Amino acid sequence: MEDKIDTIIVCGGKGSRMGRLAQEHGCKSLVSVSGIPIISYLTHSIREAVPNSRIILAVDSLELKNKFEEVYKKQDIWNYLIYEGLSRGPVQAFYEAGSLCRADQTLIFFGNQLVSPNHIRRLLSHDKDTLAFSGFELLSENNCKVATLDNNSRVLDVTRYSHLESLKEREVYLDVPYAVPNDFFSMETFPEIKRLFIKTPMAKTYLAEGSKVVVEKSDFPPEFHFKEELGSLEKYILEYLPDFVDKFKGQFDE
Repeated sequence: MEDKIDTIIVCGGKGSRMGRLAQEHGCKSLVSVSGIPIISYLTHSIREAVPNSRIILAVDSLELKNKFEEVYKKQDIWNYLIYEGLSRGPVQAFYEAGSLCRADQTLIFFGNQLVSPNHIRRLLSHDKDTLAFSGFELLSENNCKVATLDNNSRVLDVTRYSHLESLKEREVYLDVPYAVPNDFFSMETFPEIKRLFIKTPMAKTYLAEGSKVVVEKSDFPPEFHFKEELGSLEKYILEYLPDFVDKFKGQFDE
C-alpha cells in the first residue's frame, strides 16, 4: 500500500490568532509542543502508517522552506520534496501541489495538527476511488463545515455555518486529513469537491446519490488555531507518544 501513496502537507499559515508565538516560529506548523515542532509529530504518524510514502510540503516562502528542511534533517526524514507556491489559501495550495502526485491515492494534511497512525490507516482502507474525510465531534472554529452522514458513514450533504454551538445526531465537523483518489486533482473533479468548502455561510451542498464520499471519525483533536489549545495537545502527546517525546525532546532547541 505505502509505495502507492503520496502525502501533501499544507504549511505556512501565519497564525494571526496565535499572536507572537506563531511569528516567532515562522508558522503554526513549526510551533513547539513539549519542545518538538507540531510538524514532527504529524510526520512521525505518517511514517508509522505509510513508511514509503513521498511527502510533499506545500509552503509559500523560501524562509519557511529552509526552516522545514532543518527540522526534517534533525528528524532524519529524507523522502520528501517542498513545493513553494504563492499565498493563495490552503485549498488552492494542495491543488497546486497535487500536480506533483503520481500515486493511486493522496493523503492531505495541514501541518498544525495531530494525527494517529491508526486514523491514517482507516482513511486509506476504502476503495481507491473514494474520497475519505476526517470527521470531528468537537467544533473548533467559526465558519465550520458540518456533514450529515448515513448509517454507513457516507456523506449526504455539507452545510457551512458562520457559527454553530453543537452538532446533531449523525453530524460531524469536517476537517483535514483527507484521503483522495488519483483523479481528485483533475479539472473535472476538483471544482465539484471544492464546492463543499468554498460557499457562503449557511449554504448547503447535497451530494449525488451513490457518491463515494465517506467520513472516518477522528481519534485526535482538530487542528489548533489558538495558543490556549496547546495545553490539551500536550496532554494528548504525552499520553499517546511518550517514546517519541523522549527520543527527540531537546534536539530542536535553538
